[in-house]
Amino acid sequence: MRISEAASNELLKLLSLYANNISVGDRITARVIAVESGLLLLQLADGGNIKASVQTDAEYNKGDVLKLEVTGVKQGQVYVKELEHNRAAGSETYSRDPAVILKNLNMPVNKQNVDIVKAVLDMGAEPEAGLIENASVLISEKHVPDAGQAVFLALNGMESREEYFPLLDGFAAKTFNFEDKWQNLAEQISQSGEETLNRLTQTVLLYESIRQKDVSAAVNEINNIIRRDLPNGRIISAEAVKNTIFELILAEDTADPGAVQNGTDDGMTDGIIMNNASRLVPVFDSLPESSREEVSGIIKKVFNEIRNETAADGTRNETVYPRAKAEMEHIAARFMSLLPKKMQENKEERLMPEIDKWIDEIEKKITVLKKVFTAADRPDSERVMPSLREVETAVRFFQDIRSYHVFVQIPVALRENTALGELYVMKRKGKRGKIKPDDFSLFLSLTTQHLVVIYAFIHVLSRNVLIRITVDDEKYFDILTEQHKTLYEGLKAKGYNLYEIKQVLRDDGVNILNAVKKASEIITDNRKIDYRV
Repeated sequence: MRISEAASNELLKLLSLYANNISVGDRITARVIAVESGLLLLQLADGGNIKASVQTDAEYNKGDVLKLEVTGVKQGQVYVKELEHNRAAGSETYSRDPAVILKNLNMPVNKQNVDIVKAVLDMGAEPEAGLIENASVLISEKHVPDAGQAVFLALNGMESREEYFPLLDGFAAKTFNFEDKWQNLAEQISQSGEETLNRLTQTVLLYESIRQKDVSAAVNEINNIIRRDLPNGRIISAEAVKNTIFELILAEDTADPGAVQNGTDDGMTDGIIMNNASRLVPVFDSLPESSREEVSGIIKKVFNEIRNETAADGTRNETVYPRAKAEMEHIAARFMSLLPKKMQENKEERLMPEIDKWIDEIEKKITVLKKVFTAADRPDSERVMPSLREVETAVRFFQDIRSYHVFVQIPVALRENTALGELYVMKRKGKRGKIKPDDFSLFLSLTTQHLVVIYAFIHVLSRNVLIRITVDDEKYFDILTEQHKTLYEGLKAKGYNLYEIKQVLRDDGVNILNAVKKASEIITDNRKIDYRV
């Protein structure tokens, strides 16, 4: 059994009080007689039994013999460190030897399978026959270049997503840069003809109007209907209403400009509104028909308000409201910024976007661009669509990954400058749901404007923080050291204790295939006080 609850300063916490007649320097020998649900049952030399809670990444199996030395006694608890760990002869099932694992799985022991098992273990996963077979097929039949990439694809259920294969190769080789790809797309868009730019400008301004629109009154009306008809029904958010209106804008055919300007156009049918509300508004389908019509009417009213407000501002009728090309290019460039508006307005801070919201916003921008350029003149469409498909594939890749809690390339604002961040948030084995603020591990790779690459590993357990910063040159050590006090005080103000921070020179760097292994190595190397008794 692999118990993976890492801590920066302790490995076992013996739950029963065993402090009587114990002094610093005493040595204890114990045999593991049971492993269950994160607990070890240890048998001591005098025949007594004691339970232990494991609190770091370490492997323990029934029959293992541990030799421990007492390093301190505090408040009835005894702290010990491991002197020896003699593994039981019968613990081959849990061995990290690929050959043993393959034999236990009744699979051929050959170089390809051995490499695959090594990659599975490095990624913190359990070697299973199906996983190994799927990875093997990717190498032999789909020409995935190495075991690491094949295992990653198999772990994440991406075997049939061949559009991801070159993308993964780029992430592994550190040659794919989402920010560069996005900027290239923006450059392709800026070369569009005036008709296409005008159509893009109209759609962008509608999109921005939706984001800025105060829909609180409409949300309250809809929630009152839900409470009336479904007392236990889930109320809706402003975001759900805005998402519905966004979909309506995308579904809308070009309306008659004069009718829109006069507020008389009714081109959006009730059926389209009902269909989108059914998809995006919780409990909509559970409402009585009359109430669904009420909700649809409220949404339609807000939709028409936005259309008419933007028409009055000259955003829908290019004939009545001609725009200079420079103005259209400015609006398009604003739309193509990777940084959220709040971050653009507050460059004095060091900020990273909220990942879920950032991805949702990028997805909406991609949807707007697809609507415009699918219908654009052929030269504009043929130039832009390949770059657009490339960034769309990358965003889907970020969302489809399961072996990390999060993997994404994301912009990070560092005062007046912007860096590209590559963020890996590790999964906790056996843990589901949201990341806990007092229990997580992550890597953040920052590529600055001067092409300096900084890797930061952050490990948090029980609000104790370990930080390891990796740079290319020792000349950066003093600069980083100057920030230690500020970092310590900032973490303390938020309820965290900076347990340890170190700067080290970079070796082969962190990538999507080795981040889990790197994290495990750093945590393992950092064990100082190994156990708490």
